[in-house]
Amino acid sequence: MGRPTDISRDQILDTARTLFLEHGIAGTEMKEIAALVGISRSSLYRYFGSKEDIAFCVAAQLLTALQLPECAGDPQLDGKNQLRQLLDRIVALLIAHRREVRLLDEFDQLFTDPYPESAAARDYVQFNRNFFFAPVEKALFRGLSDGSLRSEQPVRLLSRMLTNTLLAAAQRTLPRAAHLREEQGYAEEYLIGLPALLVEGLSAK
Repeated sequence: MGRPTDISRDQILDTARTLFLEHGIAGTEMKEIAALVGISRSSLYRYFGSKEDIAFCVAAQLLTALQLPECAGDPQLDGKNQLRQLLDRIVALLIAHRREVRLLDEFDQLFTDPYPESAAARDYVQFNRNFFFAPVEKALFRGLSDGSLRSEQPVRLLSRMLTNTLLAAAQRTLPRAAHLREEQGYAEEYLIGLPALLVEGLSAK
Protein backbone atom coordinates (compact mmCIF):
# COMPACT_ATOMS: atom_id res chain seq x y z
CA MET A 1 0.00 0.00 0.00
CA GLY A 2 1.57 3.29 -1.09
CA ARG A 3 1.37 6.76 0.33
CA PRO A 4 -1.70 8.57 -1.08
CA THR A 5 -0.95 12.14 -1.96
CA ASP A 6 -4.25 13.37 -0.53
CA ILE A 7 -3.64 12.12 3.02
CA SER A 8 -2.99 14.92 5.53
CA ARG A 9 -1.57 14.97 9.03
CA ASP A 10 -4.98 16.11 10.28
CA GLN A 11 -6.63 13.00 8.79
CA ILE A 12 -4.10 10.82 10.55
CA LEU A 13 -4.63 12.64 13.84
CA ASP A 14 -8.42 12.38 13.51
CA THR A 15 -8.11 8.65 12.93
CA ALA A 16 -5.67 8.21 15.79
CA ARG A 17 -7.88 10.19 18.15
CA THR A 18 -10.84 7.94 17.30
CA LEU A 19 -8.78 4.83 18.02
CA PHE A 20 -7.25 6.30 21.17
CA LEU A 21 -10.70 7.19 22.50
CA GLU A 22 -11.97 3.69 21.80
CA HIS A 23 -8.97 1.57 22.77
CA GLY A 24 -6.64 3.91 24.66
CA ILE A 25 -3.17 4.99 23.61
CA ALA A 26 -1.54 1.81 24.92
CA GLY A 27 -4.18 -0.33 23.22
CA THR A 28 -3.66 1.22 19.77
CA GLU A 29 -0.91 0.18 17.39
CA MET A 30 0.60 2.18 14.54
CA LYS A 31 -0.45 -0.52 12.06
CA GLU A 32 -4.08 -0.01 13.12
CA ILE A 33 -3.86 3.73 12.54
CA ALA A 34 -2.24 3.17 9.14
CA ALA A 35 -4.84 0.61 8.10
CA LEU A 36 -7.76 2.84 9.04
CA VAL A 37 -6.22 5.83 7.23
CA GLY A 38 -5.52 3.68 4.19
CA ILE A 39 -1.74 3.88 4.04
CA SER A 40 1.11 1.53 4.83
CA ARG A 41 2.78 1.57 8.22
CA SER A 42 6.02 2.74 6.64
CA SER A 43 4.15 5.63 5.04
CA LEU A 44 2.65 6.54 8.41
CA TYR A 45 6.15 6.77 9.88
CA ARG A 46 6.99 9.38 7.25
CA TYR A 47 4.33 11.62 8.82
CA PHE A 48 4.95 10.75 12.49
CA GLY A 49 8.04 9.18 13.97
CA SER A 50 6.20 7.25 16.67
CA LYS A 51 2.86 6.66 18.33
CA GLU A 52 4.03 8.93 21.14
CA ASP A 53 4.47 11.78 18.63
CA ILE A 54 0.87 11.29 17.56
CA ALA A 55 -0.24 11.23 21.21
CA PHE A 56 1.37 14.63 21.86
CA CYS A 57 -0.53 16.14 18.93
CA VAL A 58 -3.83 14.53 19.95
CA ALA A 59 -3.45 15.74 23.54
CA ALA A 60 -3.03 19.31 22.31
CA GLN A 61 -6.17 18.92 20.18
CA LEU A 62 -8.16 17.64 23.16
CA LEU A 63 -7.08 20.52 25.39
CA THR A 64 -7.95 23.02 22.67
CA ALA A 65 -11.43 21.49 22.39
CA LEU A 66 -12.00 22.25 26.09
CA GLN A 67 -11.36 25.96 25.57
CA LEU A 68 -14.14 28.50 26.04
CA PRO A 69 -14.64 31.24 23.44
CA GLU A 70 -13.08 34.61 24.23
CA CYS A 71 -16.52 36.14 24.74
CA ALA A 72 -17.75 33.41 27.10
CA GLY A 73 -18.08 35.64 30.18
CA ASP A 74 -21.25 37.65 30.77
CA PRO A 75 -20.16 41.33 30.66
CA GLN A 76 -23.04 42.29 32.97
CA LEU A 77 -21.58 40.32 35.88
CA ASP A 78 -18.88 41.43 38.28
CA GLY A 79 -15.60 39.53 38.20
CA LYS A 80 -16.54 37.11 40.96
CA ASN A 81 -19.80 35.98 39.39
CA GLN A 82 -18.28 35.98 35.92
CA LEU A 83 -15.52 33.68 37.17
CA ARG A 84 -18.04 31.35 38.79
CA GLN A 85 -20.05 31.24 35.56
CA LEU A 86 -16.94 30.42 33.51
CA LEU A 87 -15.74 27.68 35.87
CA ASP A 88 -19.23 26.16 35.82
CA ARG A 89 -19.07 26.15 32.02
CA ILE A 90 -15.68 24.47 32.04
CA VAL A 91 -17.07 21.78 34.33
CA ALA A 92 -19.99 21.26 31.96
CA LEU A 93 -17.53 20.91 29.07
CA LEU A 94 -15.47 18.38 30.99
CA ILE A 95 -18.53 16.31 31.85
CA ALA A 96 -19.71 16.43 28.23
CA HIS A 97 -16.25 15.25 27.08
CA ARG A 98 -15.63 12.55 29.66
CA ARG A 99 -14.04 10.19 27.12
CA GLU A 100 -11.58 12.91 26.16
CA VAL A 101 -10.88 13.57 29.84
CA ARG A 102 -10.12 9.88 30.32
CA LEU A 103 -7.74 9.96 27.36
CA LEU A 104 -5.95 13.02 28.77
CA ASP A 105 -5.56 11.15 32.05
CA GLU A 106 -3.99 8.21 30.22
CA PHE A 107 -1.69 10.62 28.39
CA ASP A 108 -0.57 12.18 31.69
CA GLN A 109 0.12 8.74 33.17
CA LEU A 110 2.02 7.66 30.07
CA PHE A 111 4.44 10.59 30.30
CA THR A 112 5.41 10.74 33.98
CA ASP A 113 9.10 10.39 33.12
CA PRO A 114 11.01 13.05 31.17
CA TYR A 115 9.58 13.67 27.71
CA PRO A 116 11.40 12.06 24.80
CA GLU A 117 13.77 14.16 22.71
CA SER A 118 11.44 14.76 19.79
CA ALA A 119 10.00 17.69 17.88
CA ALA A 120 6.48 16.60 18.86
CA ALA A 121 7.36 16.68 22.56
CA ARG A 122 9.01 20.09 22.22
CA ASP A 123 5.98 21.42 20.32
CA TYR A 124 3.69 20.11 23.07
CA VAL A 125 5.73 21.84 25.76
CA GLN A 126 5.55 25.09 23.80
CA PHE A 127 1.81 24.61 23.28
CA ASN A 128 1.27 24.30 27.02
CA ARG A 129 3.39 27.35 27.75
CA ASN A 130 1.06 29.37 25.57
CA PHE A 131 -2.16 27.55 26.51
CA PHE A 132 -4.43 29.20 29.03
CA PHE A 133 -8.13 29.90 29.49
CA ALA A 134 -8.29 33.52 28.38
CA PRO A 135 -11.86 34.20 29.62
CA VAL A 136 -10.92 32.94 33.09
CA GLU A 137 -7.94 35.26 33.16
CA LYS A 138 -10.11 38.18 32.07
CA ALA A 139 -12.65 37.43 34.80
CA LEU A 140 -9.87 37.35 37.39
CA PHE A 141 -8.54 40.71 36.22
CA ARG A 142 -12.08 42.09 36.36
CA GLY A 143 -12.73 40.76 39.84
CA LEU A 144 -9.45 42.06 41.22
CA SER A 145 -10.19 45.44 39.66
CA ASP A 146 -13.80 45.75 40.83
CA GLY A 147 -13.02 44.45 44.32
CA SER A 148 -15.16 41.31 44.18
CA LEU A 149 -12.07 39.05 44.26
CA ARG A 150 -8.81 39.16 46.16
CA SER A 151 -5.53 37.34 45.69
CA GLU A 152 -1.83 38.00 46.00
CA GLN A 153 -1.02 35.44 43.30
CA PRO A 154 -0.18 36.53 39.72
CA VAL A 155 -3.28 36.29 37.56
CA ARG A 156 -1.73 33.90 35.02
CA LEU A 157 -0.68 31.54 37.83
CA LEU A 158 -4.08 31.82 39.47
CA SER A 159 -5.86 31.11 36.20
CA ARG A 160 -3.78 27.99 35.64
CA MET A 161 -4.32 26.87 39.23
CA LEU A 162 -8.08 27.06 38.85
CA THR A 163 -8.29 25.32 35.49
CA ASN A 164 -5.75 22.64 36.36
CA THR A 165 -7.65 21.93 39.58
CA LEU A 166 -10.85 21.37 37.58
CA LEU A 167 -9.09 19.17 35.04
CA ALA A 168 -7.40 17.11 37.76
CA ALA A 169 -10.72 16.64 39.56
CA ALA A 170 -12.35 15.62 36.28
CA GLN A 171 -9.62 13.08 35.58
CA ARG A 172 -10.15 11.63 39.04
CA THR A 173 -13.95 11.51 39.04
CA LEU A 174 -15.30 11.12 35.51
CA PRO A 175 -13.55 7.92 34.35
CA ARG A 176 -14.47 6.21 37.64
CA ALA A 177 -17.86 7.87 38.17
CA ALA A 178 -19.80 4.60 38.47
CA HIS A 179 -17.32 3.18 40.98
CA LEU A 180 -17.21 6.38 43.04
CA ARG A 181 -20.99 6.54 43.19
CA GLU A 182 -21.12 2.93 44.37
CA GLU A 183 -18.33 3.42 46.91
CA GLN A 184 -19.01 6.94 48.17
CA GLY A 185 -22.48 7.91 46.98
CA TYR A 186 -21.19 10.81 44.88
CA ALA A 187 -19.25 11.25 41.66
CA GLU A 188 -19.92 14.16 39.28
CA GLU A 189 -21.17 16.13 42.29
CA TYR A 190 -17.57 16.51 43.46
CA LEU A 191 -16.69 18.25 40.21
CA ILE A 192 -19.90 20.27 39.94
CA GLY A 193 -19.47 21.67 43.45
CA LEU A 194 -15.84 22.63 43.00
CA PRO A 195 -16.25 26.03 41.25
CA ALA A 196 -18.25 27.43 44.16
CA LEU A 197 -15.53 26.42 46.61
CA LEU A 198 -12.75 27.81 44.44
CA VAL A 199 -14.46 31.14 43.86
CA GLU A 200 -15.43 31.48 47.51
CA GLY A 201 -11.77 31.14 48.44
CA LEU A 202 -11.00 34.16 46.26
CA SER A 203 -13.97 36.27 47.31
CA ALA A 204 -13.29 39.61 48.90
CA LYS A 205 -14.60 39.59 52.48
